[in-house]
Amino acid sequence: MKVQLYYLEKINPQIKPYWEKYFKDFDDVEIINGDICQAEVDAIVSPANSYGFMCGGLDRYLTQRFGEHISTKIKTTLREDYKRELLIGEALTIETNDSKCPYIISAPTMIVPMDISNTINVFLSTRACLQEAKEMKLSSIAISAMGLGVGKVPPEICARQMFEAYKEVFITGWIEPMTIYDSVVNYYYLTNNN
Repeated sequence: MKVQLYYLEKINPQIKPYWEKYFKDFDDVEIINGDICQAEVDAIVSPANSYGFMCGGLDRYLTQRFGEHISTKIKTTLREDYKRELLIGEALTIETNDSKCPYIISAPTMIVPMDISNTINVFLSTRACLQEAKEMKLSSIAISAMGLGVGKVPPEICARQMFEAYKEVFITGWIEPMTIYDSVVNYYYLTNNN
């Protein structure tokens, strides 16, 4: 599957060198300076919130491109199929009725708009959307810098968590921690600049 990582030079140029650092050896990952809303891929990832509201940040632009019905579909699916909100680490796919991008994958990075800089939410959200795309056998997906804006995740942490999620889905698979200490060490690695 082709993974396109989108950023805008005028808004978040600081992510590019970190994505290049972590993804440099992966030919199926492409870093693109451009408008993710114009991507022609099987799916664009909405990093939204757990309740499916798409009124701010990137989600507002996705709503402008695809229409209000996307948020309505997400909220209806959550109400009817999940009987609750979409948890961090879960993803769901909605059809867009757009031939240039037939799906939106909602993979929330936060429950509501908030600072997630000391969490592994970017890792969990990225892993969820990549796993969803893999299970659907999609050939291409477009993802923005998860948690970088409202979430206040530092660029290197964002890139590292996205890379570790990519690695787990496509290379290593899930590796069960042997002890709680292993989990603590991994959490520290994913959330710190050291």
